[in-house]
Amino acid sequence: MNSIGRVIALVLAAAVICGSLPSTSFADPLHNQQTEPDEGREMYKTLRDQIFSVSSADLGLPPGTTPYGAVMEFDVDRETVTVVAYATGDASIYFSNGGGMIGGVGQPEIAEAAKAFVEATRAVSGSLSTADGFPRPVAAEVRFYVLTTEGVLTVAASIEAVASGSDTLSSLFNAANGVITQYRLLGR
Repeated sequence: MNSIGRVIALVLAAAVICGSLPSTSFADPLHNQQTEPDEGREMYKTLRDQIFSVSSADLGLPPGTTPYGAVMEFDVDRETVTVVAYATGDASIYFSNGGGMIGGVGQPEIAEAAKAFVEATRAVSGSLSTADGFPRPVAAEVRFYVLTTEGVLTVAASIEAVASGSDTLSSLFNAANGVITQYRLLGR
């Protein structure tokens, strides 16, 4: 698939996920929680902040487990889609408009995709730098964060470049899309 096709597929997958959730609520398919619009945006902010403050010990992982988390964020119609995965197999997708899906660790396919996303960060570690803050991506950008015992690492790139399949970050992009795909399949 060419790079434009990959970008279109990613945006369509996000739209399918976003479209299956009202933009005015946060939905947890495994626990069926709902919130009001402003509460949803606040919940997104809280959950996103927690991503960058959780430690491997907080997750119950053995000492020295690194990397222990991976994050991919991209923009869809001026809203941010945040895909987070942990070495435990837990994975969530959050939308800055207040929607999202959490609790994927209980689904074997999601847990496997989450672990694969975290593992894929090893292959691109040379492309990452230490995070100096946690900005959300701008339009046409994809931003990755990697949680390690030494701190959070990051890199940003053109979404079209990573979707092309030939960028050094393409494998990471594809692994994160595996999490999105498994959530989408779960929602059918």
